[in-house]
Amino acid sequence: MKTDDGVRAKNGVVCSLREENNDSFTLILDDVININGKTSESWEHNVVFTWKEIKAKYIENLSESELADIGYNLIIRLLALNTKYKKQ
Repeated sequence: MKTDDGVRAKNGVVCSLREENNDSFTLILDDVININGKTSESWEHNVVFTWKEIKAKYIENLSESELADIGYNLIIRLLALNTKYKKQ
């Protein structure tokens, strides 16, 4: 894809980082559904996939391994939602 064609998969994941009152953040991954599969349409919340609390003093110093784990979980979830991909 060289330019954005506006077409999206039916399912996606929204990531949010919520600041908590106890000097920490919560990373939240929510499954969302796009009924029409286009960027111009609204994404609707489906279910909370997962969350992780991270202390504020560590948020900017996550290790490469911890960041990779977040990315890995995101990709695996998207594959599970949108394909018939089976891990080999």
